[in-house]
This record gives sequence, structure tokens and C-alpha cells, in this order.
Amino acid sequence: AGIALAVVATAAAGFVFTWLRRRSGSLIAPIALHWSLNGMGALAAALVWQLS
Repeated sequence: AGIALAVVATAAAGFVFTWLRRRSGSLIAPIALHWSLNGMGALAAALVWQLS
């Protein structure tokens, strides 16, 4: 179930990034979204680590 969920999540992310690329006409928008999502994940992990 874990692998299937990862595949579905990756496909959904790919769809969103592709849609954003086509809608904006630029590669900067999906790159910025990917960067910000990764940054929020890193901040959340650091916060959990700090609080535990």
C-alpha cells in the first residue's frame, strides 16, 4: 500500500507541476513551488526534531 500511495502522490505532483508549467508559460513557477514545498517539509522536520 505504501508504494502504491507513493506512486499516486508522485503522479499527482507531476500533474500539478505540468499544469503550472503550461498555465504560467514558465519553468520558474513549478520550480518555485517544488522548492517551497521542500523547504516547508524541511522546516516541519526541524520543528518536530526540535520539539522531541
